[in-house]
Amino acid sequence: MFLPGAQLFKVITNLDGKEMKYNTDGSEKNLPVQQAIRLGLTASMEDDRAKGDDKFKNYQLASKIMGAKKDEDLELTAEEVSLIKEKVGKFWGAEVVGFVYNLLEAKYEKSSLTGTNLDK
Repeated sequence: MFLPGAQLFKVITNLDGKEMKYNTDGSEKNLPVQQAIRLGLTASMEDDRAKGDDKFKNYQLASKIMGAKKDEDLELTAEEVSLIKEKVGKFWGAEVVGFVYNLLEAKYEKSSLTGTNLDK
């Protein structure tokens, strides 16, 4: 599947339509989808007994997500989407999980320029 990069930069909103926040470096900032996924993938949970190889796979996927550009599509395998859902689902509450899941499950159309000489 592919995900338009711009979707990763959306700020997550709660059910009241208010922008969700997170604390980083002692300050409160808006929570974009990209950060919510990164934090879910890289968190160490008490019940998480993941092996080093699994943690490295999470790190690689988080790096891929963080390296996404707003104006480019991000290709994700079904396995990567499943892993994102699993980790985000364990780390975050229902409002963040719902927002991220809805975004991942949406059907997107590729840019009309894809596959033409203009995208080379």
